[in-house]
Amino acid sequence: MPAPNTSTAVFPATASIRRPWRSLLRRAVLIRMLAVLSVVAVGGFWAVPASALSPATIVATEGDTTPDFDHHVVVIGTGGLRWTDMDQVPAIANFASVSAVGSLVVRNVRSSTCPADGWLAFSAGQRAGDALNGGGGPCRYLQDPTVSDITLGAAQADAQVPNWSDYEEAVASQKYNATLGNFGQVLADSGVSTAAVGPGAAIALADASGTVQGNFYPRPAAALEFNAQVRQAITGHTGDKRLTVIDPGYLRIAPSADPAEPAIAARLSEIDSRVEGALRAIYAQDPGLTHTTIVLASLSDPVGSPRLSILAMAGDQVSGNFLTSPSTKQSGFNQATDLPTTVFSLLGISDLANRSIFVGSVITPQYVAMSAAERIATLVDFEDHTLATRPLVERFFLLYSAVNILLFLAVAYIFSGRFLRRITRAGTWIAKNSRALITACQIAGIAIASMPVASLLANTVPWWRAGAPTMTLIGLSVAIIAAITTLALLPVWRGWRFGPIAVVAGITAIVLAIDIATGARMQLSALMGVQPMVGGRFYGFNNQAFALFATASVLLAGAVANGLVSRGKRKTAALAVAVIGSLATLLNGLPTMGADFGGPPALVPAFALLTLWAAGIKLNIKRVLLVLGSGVVVVSSFAVIDWLRPADKRTHLGRFVDTVLDGGLFEVVGRKIGANLSTFTNPLTLVAITAILLLVIVMGRPVRLAAKQPNTLAPYHWLTNGVPLKQIATDTPMFLPTTYAVYVALLIGTLVNDSGVVIAAVGLGLLVPLLIATYARWILGITRHIPDASEPTTTSTPELA
Repeated sequence: MPAPNTSTAVFPATASIRRPWRSLLRRAVLIRMLAVLSVVAVGGFWAVPASALSPATIVATEGDTTPDFDHHVVVIGTGGLRWTDMDQVPAIANFASVSAVGSLVVRNVRSSTCPADGWLAFSAGQRAGDALNGGGGPCRYLQDPTVSDITLGAAQADAQVPNWSDYEEAVASQKYNATLGNFGQVLADSGVSTAAVGPGAAIALADASGTVQGNFYPRPAAALEFNAQVRQAITGHTGDKRLTVIDPGYLRIAPSADPAEPAIAARLSEIDSRVEGALRAIYAQDPGLTHTTIVLASLSDPVGSPRLSILAMAGDQVSGNFLTSPSTKQSGFNQATDLPTTVFSLLGISDLANRSIFVGSVITPQYVAMSAAERIATLVDFEDHTLATRPLVERFFLLYSAVNILLFLAVAYIFSGRFLRRITRAGTWIAKNSRALITACQIAGIAIASMPVASLLANTVPWWRAGAPTMTLIGLSVAIIAAITTLALLPVWRGWRFGPIAVVAGITAIVLAIDIATGARMQLSALMGVQPMVGGRFYGFNNQAFALFATASVLLAGAVANGLVSRGKRKTAALAVAVIGSLATLLNGLPTMGADFGGPPALVPAFALLTLWAAGIKLNIKRVLLVLGSGVVVVSSFAVIDWLRPADKRTHLGRFVDTVLDGGLFEVVGRKIGANLSTFTNPLTLVAITAILLLVIVMGRPVRLAAKQPNTLAPYHWLTNGVPLKQIATDTPMFLPTTYAVYVALLIGTLVNDSGVVIAAVGLGLLVPLLIATYARWILGITRHIPDASEPTTTSTPELA
């Protein structure tokens, strides 16, 4: 990006000109030149190179006037612009260089946001989109409202947005219960003087009937006329609080188009010229921005896949240089749904009648010790990271599911006596090398269970900046998996059957806890983390992180309790489980930490049951109901605590209370159920379902039979010297209770969260390999001191728990 031009010598009108005296012709020519230059200085500025534009130059050339209003907010909403485009839009780049900047996530009702979607979401205050491109077709071309007078600068009152009924029908069919016109209606009720320039701005300022609030000005076809139109719009206001929304046009590239095509560069130049004209008009009215705030945002994606868009703010209420929203809690990241709420805040509209309508937060400028070029380079790096991760996510989950299935397949069938009798030659070789193969199963189980936490730890290294980013990420992940596996197999854990579980689950739980407590930055754009362009949870526990944390923390608590129970210290074991469970639940549910609404209802019952089992207390209906009810009480308490905080500090927990108080409980529940059911159409979910069915129904059958049948009747008796697999429950008393507690957490988590069966699949992907590793370690332990493996025994060798 070129360095911003800070020269104040933009207009030559103030230059010294020698008086002509040699000929009347030369005098006439110079007089004409002066006339032309005067016109340029007053209103025609396209003769000046766009790269020369910056707020400093505008202030120096437009004069110094005192605004006659209290505050003016100007929203310039373009589309399809990214921070990588700055070298092609010099006027926007120069404005950004003296502004607070950030990335804007424009994700709406579909993966790719069209211009109409962005403006409709602005109007509704939450996700809302057009239906025209629902099947992946082209975006709707936005049209100005039909006006009676198309004279340049002529204001139109009561303009009607075209296709408004189509927009309403589309939004009504979507799951977010959005209502178009909310933004315009609040402004009208608050007495704000409003003006719209262009078709998108008309949508933003329309009321529920599609009538544009305030004055509407059509967008001129020629960019040269855009400055005059905007100047008329911002000077036509009455009142102390004013809002002008400007639509300078958008960039939308066809999927088959070459980004280097001259037509695309020409379109970017046209948008840049219009934005330049708008900025000129704004600074002419308020040269020092003493009463004005400018918000420049790109509201839509440039192509048929999501991108991070540009966001820049400058003016009297902007005190930092980097924009961050409480809705993301991630420095530099903001969401399009934050824009209406931010505009209200800038205009001093604080007490909305129904806060649940506008789901966004107020974007807050913060200061970072970086130059303008460094800030924009950081934002470009954010998008590079997300774009590098995006194509790898599906492959990672497919691999994660495949290796889990292959591991269980090997354990369930290859080691089965029935299978070995069918392939005698291979069976003989396996029998002779059984200990080595069981050790391999243990190593494989630990390695596979380490994959999720390795994907997070690998994200702490900027792998996406490498020359071969994919290979770099693979190398980092494999190295981390190898390190965790080696740690779990150290001799210090040899006598501890829960060793693999304790090490892998402990590392997973601790890494997630540290990440959440420090802002969840590790999960951002990780393979098993948060994908910013999806526009979901940016902070706290997302559903995948919850599934991993719930499984890991319960397993860790079971591992700690097992040694205590084996030594007869049940009260201490119960206390240990209760302490770990309380810490995990607080981290998961506190609004300032995990802020997970669906987590505590699953964690509290799981840990409560595990505590009772560790204490040796038998369950009955009353205790089970009490345990389940405690989860509801805990999450309700977290939500109310968050709701009692100031509105600008609340998370989605407190906003849920607002929704309930406004009568929207059943709508939220219906949306959650719909989102849960919709996960069954996700290809990754289908893979997860297949994996669960294979694990539980098909492949689990021989293991269940082996666990029930004694001695030589069991298909695995040759591996365990006749010791039935169910003996592990006696030798390791907390093994089965811990497994059951994980099942409870995953079942409840699947039912109450909108990711549905994905939670169960992610949790089982961590649980099952660790169970296999634990079984393998137990088998190796009971056969270690038996010299003749052909002689069955029904007792196990004493070993540390």
